[in-house]
Amino acid sequence: MLHEEAVARLQAIAEAPPRREDDWSLPYVGACRCRVCASLASFLSLAERDLDWPLNKERRRHIHGVLDGGALPVRHTTLRRGSPFILQLRKDPPLFTREREHRDRAAALLAALRG
Repeated sequence: MLHEEAVARLQAIAEAPPRREDDWSLPYVGACRCRVCASLASFLSLAERDLDWPLNKERRRHIHGVLDGGALPVRHTTLRRGSPFILQLRKDPPLFTREREHRDRAAALLAALRG
């Protein structure tokens, strides 16, 4: 039963269509349920690549921690201009590479389980 479940999950990953070149969306379900994390999750789910987000120091620090802790392919820097400062989020091209590598690993594991 476990073998069948593993095969089914790996097959779904391996056979998923590749990401479109203009699709920068990232599925993200974080542990934090605060409003600022809900806004982050909303941005991550969109196809848009960039966000300039005015946030106070505590909220910027929180988002930096969430992005670093989740190892998400999003560059985040603070633009120290105006008040509040601007948190710049940029989805990184490794998003596409990571997904392709994940699909390749799933295909290899699937072949090993079937072999």
